[in-house]
Amino acid sequence: MIKPTNDPIINDVLKLHIKMHKQGMKNFKKTITQNTKPMLEWINDAREEAMDFVVYLTKIEKELKKTKTKKKR
Repeated sequence: MIKPTNDPIINDVLKLHIKMHKQGMKNFKKTITQNTKPMLEWINDAREEAMDFVVYLTKIEKELKKTKTKKKR
C-alpha cells in the first residue's frame, strides 16, 4: 500500500486512483501497462476524457455563478 502523505487532498487522490485501478482491473482484466491497443486509440481516449473534463468544468462554473448571483440579491 502507498504510504500516506501529510496532505489529505493528495491522500484522497491516491485512494481514488487505487479504487479506479481496481475497478479497471475488474472490468478489463489487465493493467494499463499490459494494454497494447494502438497509439491512435490512446490519443482518441485521452481526447474524449479531456473533452468530458471541459464539459464538467463548464457545468461547475455555471452552477457557481448561479449561486454567486443568488447570494448578491
